[in-house]
Amino acid sequence: MSLLDFFRTKPSVAVAPDRIWMTPEAKLNGLIAQVRDENRLVLVIAHFPATLANVEKGLSAAGLPSEFHDGRLSRKDIKQATGRKVLLVLAASLASNDMPLEISHTLDGLAILVAERHFLRAKDDAILSFARTLGRPSEVVFHLSLHDPLMKQFAGDWVENVLKRLGMDESERIDSSMVARRIKGAQAKLSSGVFSDRRADSAEEWLRFNVPGMGS
Repeated sequence: MSLLDFFRTKPSVAVAPDRIWMTPEAKLNGLIAQVRDENRLVLVIAHFPATLANVEKGLSAAGLPSEFHDGRLSRKDIKQATGRKVLLVLAASLASNDMPLEISHTLDGLAILVAERHFLRAKDDAILSFARTLGRPSEVVFHLSLHDPLMKQFAGDWVENVLKRLGMDESERIDSSMVARRIKGAQAKLSSGVFSDRRADSAEEWLRFNVPGMGS
């Protein structure tokens, strides 16, 4: 593909609406259910090791084998991982320096499930950039819980209490474009207060390390 063709085709991936759950348990169950329903290669991504370890434990308990990819994950690695398989990888390990490829619909599809959103939108966007380098039909889905530290920046316990009073079950998914906009707004607000990007094991730890007065 020439450079001119690249700008004409604008390779892209399908990004599904965020799947928002009431509790961490419901989020994990929802993600596991999606993995179980997939008949294609599944890439499960997390920004923090603690999140990925929790997903791996949940998949194992559900009888769904998975493989943790240690080190950089490149387009070549994805190409070699064919068939129905579940790969676990940290977002920081994605190698997204390759030029995006035009989507080839002769290639098998890929499901990319992200177990959380980062406090910095750029970190989430890097996952989409990686997906665009693969040259195969891909769908990206972010799974979140009202208990995630990012969500707590604008959706405290009162949101969960209101939903319960309205009769919503914890196992139900919350579909709301307004919440999606609030997430983006919370990320933008937090970005302005970040003074470093020190690596952390968990979202709570990252907040405490990198944003003054937060996560204490």
